[in-house]
Amino acid sequence: MSHFVKGSMKITNLDILERACSKLGLTLNRKTKKIKGYYSYENANCEAVIEVPGSNYNIGVIKEADGTYLLNYDPWFSGRLEEILGENLYKLNQGYAAAAVESVLAPYGWTIQSEQLPDGVLAIRCMQL
Repeated sequence: MSHFVKGSMKITNLDILERACSKLGLTLNRKTKKIKGYYSYENANCEAVIEVPGSNYNIGVIKEADGTYLLNYDPWFSGRLEEILGENLYKLNQGYAAAAVESVLAPYGWTIQSEQLPDGVLAIRCMQL
């Protein structure tokens, strides 16, 4: 059965999320406010949605009372979100973590390289020049 779930990752910065999305070939759309799932759009008071190429669905970015954001999406298989981004949006979570590390270290002259390992883990290498 199709339903919407909230991801467990807390997002603190939409600009960092936008960079992570861009690196994964996704688009953070701050104008669209509705989540598309199996049957219809759910009005979840989104700040933005993430458009995923190859999926009929999108991912809502919902602002919480504490000022952080959670991802809300329909994991039903026909939407292909978890097929494209991994269970619980694993690849997006990793991409956000890598972009957050880069945003903290880059101003201090660090170079960040990331590589997807065969087991799916994203390895992040930080080097100071």
